Amino acid sequence: MRLCEPIDPGNPSAAPDALVSQVAQHTTPEEEVAAYCFGPYRLRVVERILECDDELVRVTPKVVDTLLVLLEHAGTVVCKEQLMERVWPDVVVVESGLTRNI
Repeated sequence: MRLCEPIDPGNPSAAPDALVSQVAQHTTPEEEVAAYCFGPYRLRVVERILECDDELVRVTPKVVDTLLVLLEHAGTVVCKEQLMERVWPDVVVVESGLTRNI
């Protein structure tokens, strides 16, 4: 896996989704995202590991799930219902659970 390419946040022409870069590796005929990079953070998808400046950040599995949904839809609005459906499928959860993860 290669490191994420740096993004210039001071670039006014950068689209909102340009603040998130993807690192891909070819493990199958289809291209899979190996990591999402945003600011000093890198979320390694397969390992479900969040790093900040190459140091491990301890987060719960549901926080990783929430981050993945938001990163997959970078640059777009993700409504509460979408998050609830993806992070807690087939489970009734109060909104405070979602708020805690955000």
